Amino acid sequence: MGLITYTNLEDGTPVTANVFNERFAQVIKEINGLLDQNNLADNAVTSSKYADGSLTNNKIDDNTITPQKLSAIAFDVQSAASNQNITAGTMTKVALSVLNYEYGGDNFDISNQRFIAPVSGVYQLNGRVTFTTAANLAGNFIYMDLRVNGVTRLIGTNINAGGNNSTGIVAAGAVYLNAGDYVEMWAKRDTQNGQLTGSQSELSGFCVGATV
Repeated sequence: MGLITYTNLEDGTPVTANVFNERFAQVIKEINGLLDQNNLADNAVTSSKYADGSLTNNKIDDNTITPQKLSAIAFDVQSAASNQNITAGTMTKVALSVLNYEYGGDNFDISNQRFIAPVSGVYQLNGRVTFTTAANLAGNFIYMDLRVNGVTRLIGTNINAGGNNSTGIVAAGAVYLNAGDYVEMWAKRDTQNGQLTGSQSELSGFCVGATV
């Protein structure tokens, strides 16, 4: 649909009600359901239209702003109830299989324990692991990190675990992700085998702002 036009009646042209009805009906027909970018002024769409739902996903051109960029992108996933074995001296990917929530699409890949960014932008990521209570934790450093496409981006504070207490580590920060980048959480113990406490490892995140 091009720009809406209207041709004025020439002076002296005989008119009836039907003449006006037909002309205005044509204009209404053009507008209803067919108004496109050629007829929409810059700044015509206000932020209030996002809030009240008048601007729906199917009214957005996928080649410019995708539906995901107008939706909240967030997730939270944690480990299963059973403990996860961790081999000494080897970084092990943390098994995350309980999805607490997910918005903006099916972006957490449970089978591969990773979040996949649906759009490019800045993301806040938060990770936590907890090693089980065990006497042989004493004197052992424990580690964890968050990786993007297999490369370490956020590192948790390395802790010298102490005695019979469960010990947790966190890593958090903002990172830029391209669409399709994936995020995983990894952990290890220094010199002795150990376990991550069931249900006590968690990874969450949300998109701070998507880039077009």
